[in-house]
Amino acid sequence: EAVLLSRWKEGPNYMQDFSEFVRDTIQITFKEAKFGTKSYMKSREVAGLPKYAADSLPYIPFTGAREMWKLEVADSVLMGDTKVPAIRVEGEIPFAAIQGKKNEKISFGQLTSNDTAGSWEE
Repeated sequence: EAVLLSRWKEGPNYMQDFSEFVRDTIQITFKEAKFGTKSYMKSREVAGLPKYAADSLPYIPFTGAREMWKLEVADSVLMGDTKVPAIRVEGEIPFAAIQGKKNEKISFGQLTSNDTAGSWEE
């Protein structure tokens, strides 16, 4: 919104609020900034955790990267008078057979609200 306002030279407060506006752009991905720092990698090492692989997030664990999570999003679900984003992620967990079950789905979120509760909480 600030970028658009900074381009609106006829706006009521252009000279006062936006004439020197500069967009701050960082030339690094979120993945690098969050998961690629030395401190983050060291903290995982100290905790005894393996190297974090963000590229594996779309895949259901223990499937050998053969099964992907089903991801659905909605950018404008109406909650009262407000539009909010919503997400739903679901998939079939591979270790259900160990627990004597045929198939077990696990999920979180809803496309009808911005609730992100998981099926394991039910």
